[in-house]
Amino acid sequence: MLQHPFLLDPASKVHVLHLDAVVQMREEYQRAILHQARVNQAMTYLSPNHTAAMKDSIKAAMCPFLVLEIRRDMLIPDTLQQIRLKHNDLKKPLKIKYVGGGEQGLDMGGLQKEFFQLIAESVFDPSYGMFTYSEESRNLLINGGSLESDDEFELVGTLLGLAIYNGVILNVQFPISIYKKLHGEPLDMMDLIDVMPSIGKGLQDMLEHEGDVEDTFCQTFQISYMSMGEMVTVDLIPNGAQTPVTNQNREEFVNLYKDHVLEKSVEKQFNAFARGFHMVCGGSALELFDAAETELLICGSPELDFYALERSATYEDGYNRRHHTIKAFWSIVHSLDNEEKKKLLHFITGSDRIPLKGLSSLPIVIQRNGPDSNRLPTAMTCFNRLLLPSYATPEKLRERVLVAIQYGKGFGLT
Repeated sequence: MLQHPFLLDPASKVHVLHLDAVVQMREEYQRAILHQARVNQAMTYLSPNHTAAMKDSIKAAMCPFLVLEIRRDMLIPDTLQQIRLKHNDLKKPLKIKYVGGGEQGLDMGGLQKEFFQLIAESVFDPSYGMFTYSEESRNLLINGGSLESDDEFELVGTLLGLAIYNGVILNVQFPISIYKKLHGEPLDMMDLIDVMPSIGKGLQDMLEHEGDVEDTFCQTFQISYMSMGEMVTVDLIPNGAQTPVTNQNREEFVNLYKDHVLEKSVEKQFNAFARGFHMVCGGSALELFDAAETELLICGSPELDFYALERSATYEDGYNRRHHTIKAFWSIVHSLDNEEKKKLLHFITGSDRIPLKGLSSLPIVIQRNGPDSNRLPTAMTCFNRLLLPSYATPEKLRERVLVAIQYGKGFGLT
């Protein structure tokens, strides 16, 4: 059946992908444990001087996890350095450890979610220079004029791969053409329209124009566009500025324009990005997905079905579906607008993204956190657990929940 992926729905494909990831992680884990046992046995026969010298070189190989040790104020350079150092461990389960002060503790998932959120906010910020944001298409686009190194674009690809591999959903607004290129799928005119709607539609009009193209459009095989605040001029063919676009060659012009925008202008950056992505996710399981399904896998479903979340929720410490606080809570939740619902989801789980299989596949636990009080609700994002006092009135419950989701941010105990 895996040789005929069209027979599987997206949810089944996700299940196969996660099983494949678990199997590979387990194999890496077992290798690390076995290696650790062998090293420990060998070190008993070495002198103290030799033992001290070997410790650093074998530390990563012995660890059953991919542990990224990150300083919060050096998030990108530290992540880049750690992935370079531990590139052989990318198939191990990911753990985040913040160093240089701040919080301590085991990463049970909350630190991991927060790490991806913070680094995505950093590298995808247009002011950082690696990506630009198109207000017209509402997409993040690779910046072909970026001065950042190939290593940083490879890092972004690696991070997307790690997010898939570890089941983390990201808020990334790439055009579908990025995912098509990762899958080796051909690009077409609709991809250009998706990235540059006005220009794409103008070129489509040129192709469909029934009159004289040269007189109407006055276009040559030279194009110009802004990059990093400067005007860039490109000849699509030799002597492009002297070659008019006519009825006879307009299809060639449009194809060259599309190829330049979607391929050549970002070729160097995309190749590094794809290299990092396939370093983690290259394999038969990902081949089950097409470009659109991979987008859903990374970004999650856009559907905010909180009734499905309510049906899948479980309760502890005195709460149940019929408890007056729980009934009031879900009534309040369903009255929230979409932005408030996303904030609530982020408050409880550490992410406002919806799994591909929908909110019914996101198990949350609502736990009674004492009687009525002025305390705000809290959350253990590592475990998708909401700690909710039994407030005296629905009005107080609503006010406390809205304050908590408005100002609560972070991980662990929010």
